[in-house]
Amino acid sequence: MGERRRSARSVGASCAALLLLAALAACGRGSGAGSAGATAAEPQPGGTLVFGIEAETDATLNPTTSRFAISGHTVASAIYDPLMVLGDDGTPQPYLAESVTPNLDFTEWRIKVQPGISFHDGTPLDAEAVKANLDAHRESTLTGAVLDYVSEVEVEDELTVIVRMSEPWASFSYTLAANIGYVAAPSMLADDDGDVTPIGTGPFQMGSSELTTQISVVRNADYWREGLPYLDGIEFRVIPDPTERAEALRNGDLDLIHTVRDEDVLQFRSDPEVNLLEDDGGEENFAMLNTEVAPFDDPLMRQALAMATDQGRLVDVLGSGIVRRATSLFPEGLPWHPDESRYPAYDPDQAALLVAQHEEQTGEPMAFTFTTTPTTDNLGSAQLLQSMWTDVGMDVEVETFEQSELINKAITGDFQALNFRLFGSPDPDGEFVWLHSSHAEPVGDISLNFSRMENPVVDAALEAGRGTDDPDVRARSYQTLAQEVNTSLPFVWLQQTLWALVSRSSVQGMADADQGGIGTLGAKPWLAELWIPA
Repeated sequence: MGERRRSARSVGASCAALLLLAALAACGRGSGAGSAGATAAEPQPGGTLVFGIEAETDATLNPTTSRFAISGHTVASAIYDPLMVLGDDGTPQPYLAESVTPNLDFTEWRIKVQPGISFHDGTPLDAEAVKANLDAHRESTLTGAVLDYVSEVEVEDELTVIVRMSEPWASFSYTLAANIGYVAAPSMLADDDGDVTPIGTGPFQMGSSELTTQISVVRNADYWREGLPYLDGIEFRVIPDPTERAEALRNGDLDLIHTVRDEDVLQFRSDPEVNLLEDDGGEENFAMLNTEVAPFDDPLMRQALAMATDQGRLVDVLGSGIVRRATSLFPEGLPWHPDESRYPAYDPDQAALLVAQHEEQTGEPMAFTFTTTPTTDNLGSAQLLQSMWTDVGMDVEVETFEQSELINKAITGDFQALNFRLFGSPDPDGEFVWLHSSHAEPVGDISLNFSRMENPVVDAALEAGRGTDDPDVRARSYQTLAQEVNTSLPFVWLQQTLWALVSRSSVQGMADADQGGIGTLGAKPWLAELWIPA
């Protein structure tokens, strides 16, 4: 399997980092730059770190029912540990699990958990707890689709679970390195109020919470990783505006932030008062099109929108010269990035011709609404896109919703075109849930295939890649996938998301954030390694 590109000088935050829900899949492509210095002294215990996050974390912190975007995933990684984490080479390694092993044809996997680990409520982590979590995911209307290949979960002994598949699933272990791999206490899953009182095995326990504004976690004194965490607690503050987050860090009101705002990243690169970790090798930013509703149920209108979008101008005007264009489901440098992307070239004249033909044939203008979040940067991007699309004869309205509502619209299909961030799995099988037609539900129903694309070539490529560990077969399968996505055009690519994790220079242990990738947060609960000198 292809190794993820890693940061040469530093790292950054989030899978998800995701716009939205990406934490349901395993997280992680990575590449970046920055200035996170090495820790110069022995870690010191104590202190509370204040972390500015970009959005509220949903109504709950239950991994089996919540739509974790980056902020929810960030908080959850403090409370829950996963069964697997991503190693330095990007491959899954046991964490809560002692081992995760398949049979010869990948139709059966054995998960054996480490002995002697307890949840925050004192109950033991055992096979029954793992089964309870996997069964809860399978029954969930939100996360169940991720485990659609799982036909049975059986307890073999006190510490071992057998997971049987309906079809071969060679990369199942990656799924256990993110949202699906988080293990919540059975008492929490069985409690009607458990969604708001999360109980995991993680380095921190739930303190106080106002999910829309502030969440506090406190040190788990009985954590199974001896000596960790170093901090007494973490206070997560919800600050949606990236400029406000950056200013609060500079003023000393925050110790740590994540951001995708290129102007701030550029300024922080020359700021000696901060540690900076970056990654632009993860998720893509794009206009997601609803292929089930007009006008984008017409493939020619999807093609017209792609041809009308000047990526170069968008990056030059809004990217501060440090943001890369996106042209495919997989960035260059990965073994599944196709040599020929088949993505339409910028051609406004041809786009205008297609729009005119559409209006002549239907008697209706080519009109749609583009939905985004109300941050200054996203509005600026939306307005520039609106001007490009209007120039070729499209009638475009821009509407805004807060991130949580925008996620709801994606899930239920209540949109025509949507500003989105997604993808970035360390293994391409992680994109199965977002792209396979089995996950495309009618508008109005919960669907993790947000664009509602149904394409047999896409399905066949995903199934072929999932069913084998042969690197050549997988590379060919996912190259075909990327090309077919660019032919079907459910997404108009804009740019690679540049994520940055920025802290005050006093915050130590930042380099440990690289474990699992920074453009994804990964599944590793690196928050345990952060510390602040007395």
